[in-house]
Amino acid sequence: MRALPKLSLVLACLALSISAIADPEATLKRLKDVRTKGFASASKVSNSEAANKIFTSVEANVKAMAIKELEGFDAKKVDGKNAFVWAQIAGMAQKHRTVCDLVTTYISTSPKAADAFAARLLAMNSLYTLEDAYGLAQQISEARPTNADQYSELHMNTVYGFTEILDKKLGPEVALKALDDVAANPILWEPEEFVKHKFAEWRGYYPAGKPGYKTDAELRKSMIEMCRKQNEGIKPTILTRRSELLVAHGMRSEAIEMLDRELKSGALSATARKEFARARAQASLPGAKAPDFLVSAWGGSKVSLGALKGKVVVLDFWATWCGPCMEALPHMQKIHQATKAQGVHVLALNVWDVKTDYEKWVPANRKKYTFQFAFDPAGRGKDSIATAKYGVSGIPTTVVIDRDGQVVASIVGYMGESDHRLEDELAKLGVSISKGK
Repeated sequence: MRALPKLSLVLACLALSISAIADPEATLKRLKDVRTKGFASASKVSNSEAANKIFTSVEANVKAMAIKELEGFDAKKVDGKNAFVWAQIAGMAQKHRTVCDLVTTYISTSPKAADAFAARLLAMNSLYTLEDAYGLAQQISEARPTNADQYSELHMNTVYGFTEILDKKLGPEVALKALDDVAANPILWEPEEFVKHKFAEWRGYYPAGKPGYKTDAELRKSMIEMCRKQNEGIKPTILTRRSELLVAHGMRSEAIEMLDRELKSGALSATARKEFARARAQASLPGAKAPDFLVSAWGGSKVSLGALKGKVVVLDFWATWCGPCMEALPHMQKIHQATKAQGVHVLALNVWDVKTDYEKWVPANRKKYTFQFAFDPAGRGKDSIATAKYGVSGIPTTVVIDRDGQVVASIVGYMGESDHRLEDELAKLGVSISKGK
């Protein structure tokens, strides 16, 4: 259950008054220390919506302060050895082009491999935000993670974010190559080494008296199991993303053939086999009859896909905790407003969520979003409609269903205001909508 994110630097900090930067390293350390306190403060808030508001406020504060610190700053005059420190401060100011320039300067000094990767990753995040696909593709091809933590960051960001921009701007070939680059040299934690290096950090997440507390033995067992599952999931997540790209570009048979080869392998773990099976189910959806279901809509009525036959259905899987889902909802409202008179029914199905959170969120936002909402009765259980029936691995995912009840497309993620994939799919069904609306 993951959220497909539109990647951006997560910047959090408490209100802080910073004088002109005399020592950038000291200033960066101070900002990082306060950011840590900011995260700790927000993590104590049990309500996810309230916690998100704290993070948003804190991010705005640190951005404003970092911008002030960079007044009169000239990246061209920075000493190469300090360029990465300045790049991180520029990142806090969300000066993404400056970040990229400073990283280029820093890399030219031939830093240690681990430091070079950290700098490249910072640049990748900025290039992603700038939607500079050429620069992003180059950085991915040249990135050389030196340890399991660095590899995990590169893997997650590429699979769940970077490939969206590469595909959008440069086409599937470049996005697929990025996946190949990441898959070529995986660096994984040995479970026992993972526990050895990370136990103290994890112990801090589960102190005595806090909900979810585990004894030392229980925590070690959980960490080993988590590490093993994460290792087992590296290849499946890469190939699942490859499958999504192939299907999106009309190469469904190639995607299914690839997944079938993996499923026939005798060496698959249970985790990998389940993920490949889910991916195959999702790849098989376009052109197939949409799996039916019956759920309770907001307001108490029951809704099923069968009852909506004759309409074009836009089935949106989302959750209250999912940041990219929240970003996508205004776009979904625009679609609803522009197409409701043309026989298009938007159904936003809340999945992988807590019912009480859903019941608080909908009435608080009902005036903004007038399409139909419903709750998956499985909640956060394993047998959710999204997973069991539609093979969804990340949200938001939007499924377009034609008037005969057949799946036309499954759209994964949301890439911002310039994302017109949904409009394009609706146009194929004769639905007229201006992309500028």
